[in-house]
This record gives sequence, C-alpha cells and structure tokens, in this order.
Amino acid sequence: VWLDYAYRLQLAKDIYIALGLGAGFVQFNITAPSSTATGSATTLDISTGTSFQYKNHQIGLGVLQLLNNQIQPINGRLWFKRYV
Repeated sequence: VWLDYAYRLQLAKDIYIALGLGAGFVQFNITAPSSTATGSATTLDISTGTSFQYKNHQIGLGVLQLLNNQIQPINGRLWFKRYV
C-alpha cells in the first residue's frame, strides 16, 4: 500500500514550485526449500521531494527512505555450505 500527494503552486508567471510526500509499507519475504531460511518483515517508508520550474527548465530534489528503517526478515540461522 502506497499513498502519494503532490501540490503545485504558481509563484509568478512561468514560475512554479511543487512539493510531494509519499508514505507506504514495504514488505520483504524470504522463502527457501529449508524451513530455517524463511521469514518476512514489514516496515513504514516515507519519501518527500520538491521541484522548481521556470518556463521549460526544472530542477528537483527528492529524499527516499526518509526513516532509514531496518528489518530482520530471517528468524533462524542461514548457513552457506560449499559444494565439493
């Protein structure tokens, strides 16, 4: 689920500024043949941005993953073995 909102404001003739905000849930799943390597995690993600437009020229800045959340989707140990 992701929701976005943007607002554009005219400051003068041919000059605009736009602001945007987005929020949503990110879900991460791991499935493997072994039951020890399965898991899932869900976290909130927020993004924002702004842009400035003058006639046909535009410059913008956006920030993704504003909360910088961490997830741990694996509940058990995952072992990597070398095949000989």
